[in-house]
Amino acid sequence: MPPSILLTVPTSQIASNIVKRLGYSRRLHSGLFPLWEGYYQRTQVVVSACEGDENVHAANVRHLAQFYRLSAAFLVEPVTAVREDLKPFDAVVGQEARHYFCPTALIGDMDLPDELIFRGREMNEWLAAPSVWAESSLVALLEKHWQSSAASAGIGPIKRVVVGTSSRPLRGWRFGEFVRVRFGVDVADAGGYGFLESCRDVGVPGAIVGVVTRDCSCH
Repeated sequence: MPPSILLTVPTSQIASNIVKRLGYSRRLHSGLFPLWEGYYQRTQVVVSACEGDENVHAANVRHLAQFYRLSAAFLVEPVTAVREDLKPFDAVVGQEARHYFCPTALIGDMDLPDELIFRGREMNEWLAAPSVWAESSLVALLEKHWQSSAASAGIGPIKRVVVGTSSRPLRGWRFGEFVRVRFGVDVADAGGYGFLESCRDVGVPGAIVGVVTRDCSCH
């Protein structure tokens, strides 16, 4: 079985647009999500349309690793910026993912003890899970290719970030500051942690590529 590169994207429309740029391709179904196979410079590329929380993304990677000999996996997704210098349409590469939690309603005093905000054993165990890391060589490769393309296209550099993952939406006054300060993350998503965790567990180099669709000035 030849090696394959996995691209996981949030919608079938994005997946089909990517596949149009590849050589011979066909549409399949993985049993979990819509799936496309194509070729780029004689390398098989598998494009999966997968949207959901970290458990969904973890299951998708594990599932596809049973059918393909994956040499690398990339999660391409929209992210919300909580770092103040990141703005909509900025491109980012996630070098690390960790869990975060943002309460539904943030109050004025952001210095309350954690036990008043993060309640329950299950919640605290989830937050205490160690970070997972992208493959450093993939991060460097993405930066190199982006730099060469950006120079000719007149666009800004791609930025390294820490990705915070939670299925809860970001809401409330000063949510960006709260998440940034409490958890040390730069952007927020729903599935990056599970994606990288599963890549690590099945032995596939993985990385996250994000496009900022919302920044921390939004409320």
